Amino acid sequence: MKSTYFWIVFYILIIVAFETTAMTCFKKSLQDWRYFVLGVLFYTGVGGLLVQTFKLTGMAMTNALWSGLSVMATTTVGVLYFKEKLHFHDFIAIAMIGGGVMILKVTEQINESRQSHYWNYFKYSFAGNFLYSVWRIVILRIVLYI
Repeated sequence: MKSTYFWIVFYILIIVAFETTAMTCFKKSLQDWRYFVLGVLFYTGVGGLLVQTFKLTGMAMTNALWSGLSVMATTTVGVLYFKEKLHFHDFIAIAMIGGGVMILKVTEQINESRQSHYWNYFKYSFAGNFLYSVWRIVILRIVLYI
């Protein structure tokens, strides 16, 4: 378990570094198109590492950690390197993202142990069948209009 956790954290940190670098390259591509190509290459690396992370943990946790840390890292680079200004509400929003990621991580084990029980109850209930039917109708309408 500890080994798996290490690899999840390792992959997520590299993903965040690659995405922050890619975003920086895209910003710099306004002056030189070659940075755009470099940014696309870094995002290709992000995709490959995401696949490796999905082998170890679910999409929800991966996306929460990746998104939250990426927002914080990209904002830091924007402020320090590109001299972008942040307002008070920006700091509050970033703190809320970080808090949300921490809450997801803390409650991950609790949710995993209870999830299958709640899902089975909901799946066979009237509300579950009703929402599933509504979802199928919505998807069908979207597909028919496209």
